Amino acid sequence: MPRRRDSWRDLIPGLICVAAIVAAVLSILLFARVGALHGDTVTLFAATSEARGVGHGTEVWLNGVKV
Repeated sequence: MPRRRDSWRDLIPGLICVAAIVAAVLSILLFARVGALHGDTVTLFAATSEARGVGHGTEVWLNGVKV
């Protein structure tokens, strides 16, 4: 059985999927305003047995929220 030759037309579904994914990511980043949320700050002191790599001014996240 001879092999079918590929054509540029075969790429159209993949290109449409890539364009849809890029559009979805861009719309999420634009409309969700990632990084634009500001709120009150709270000073929290926690006694732990180990906290590697945490120093003064280090961003700390707790339960998915930057604290």
